[in-house]
Amino acid sequence: MNELELFAIKYSLIVALISVIINIPLSILAVYFLRKCSSFFKIIFETLFSLPLILPPIVTGYILLFIFSKNFILGKFLYNIFGISIPFTFYASVLASSIVSFPIVLRLIKLTFDSIDPIYIKISRGLGKSRIQAFFLVTIPLATKGIISASLLGFARAIGEFGANIMLAGNIPYKTTTIPVAIFSFFNQTDGDTSVIRLVLISVFISLTAMMISEILNKANKL
Repeated sequence: MNELELFAIKYSLIVALISVIINIPLSILAVYFLRKCSSFFKIIFETLFSLPLILPPIVTGYILLFIFSKNFILGKFLYNIFGISIPFTFYASVLASSIVSFPIVLRLIKLTFDSIDPIYIKISRGLGKSRIQAFFLVTIPLATKGIISASLLGFARAIGEFGANIMLAGNIPYKTTTIPVAIFSFFNQTDGDTSVIRLVLISVFISLTAMMISEILNKANKL
């Protein structure tokens, strides 16, 4: 295994892990927010949150590239005030992977929270616990397996993201090379077949492992 393959694996694992760390609390907040919305606004926000799941990833990447470029208001603000340029950096990989995997994490966490019997919350409230205490002492423990399941699938989706990453982070060797980007690069090389096969097998292994553990947790959560 050559150095670029090792870099791509390590880089992808780090990016996917950070994406999960970002998406879990954001998804929990989003679920809470959606519950407080009226039916009309709930439909609008659910559609917006789910958009990266429906759009071609390369379109998502292009939109992100436009938004965070120095010619757009947000990109210009980040650069002028904080000196941060998102495109073609580590931040770009994390942002692209997080946004593309967010709808999956959100949907699974929403299903998990919806499956919790409200009676447990009412009992907790009846015992004098505040909403926040009931959330952390009752809801979160009951949702733990679902949250882990969502994390695993979000992790696998983040590792497998190509379109948004290639648009926003690019293909800079030893800087923004993820596993899918490395596969694409090696595929276009005359002597890259062995590297392609190795990385494909690693990708399949990660995805299968994540899916299997997620399914086990989902079944255990229904018992």
